[in-house]
Amino acid sequence: MNILKYVLVFGMVLSTLLACDNQSEQRDQYNELFAEVIAVHDELMPQMTVISNIQSRLKTPDSVALSSQKQELLEQVNKADSDMMTWMQSFTDTYVKNRVPVAEMSKEQLETAIAGLQEELKEIKALQDLTHNCIQQSQEILQ
Repeated sequence: MNILKYVLVFGMVLSTLLACDNQSEQRDQYNELFAEVIAVHDELMPQMTVISNIQSRLKTPDSVALSSQKQELLEQVNKADSDMMTWMQSFTDTYVKNRVPVAEMSKEQLETAIAGLQEELKEIKALQDLTHNCIQQSQEILQ
């Protein structure tokens, strides 16, 4: 009978350790995704100054009658600026201000957070593409 108790206790400890190890892998995945999202954001932030400069150049008094090409560029630049501000606000609210510390997250919370970070990464990369395209177009149009 004593042996059965030890086997049961050992089995429970082993299953707990395996569950913790799985959460450790999820925590690592969360931290890696979070770092990747922040890295893209950090690369993108200095380009927002360029976007602001493009907006200013397109809104100068001598460009009142914008060509359709410049008008389209202005709309895209405004979208890039607006989308970045919206993304930063949403990301900060979700992953900085209101988040549960990673070490305290349950398995389900980690799974949800990882899925959310994967979506955030897609969004910030799409924003990165939009920003790069705007800058490239401005170099062609505003020579």
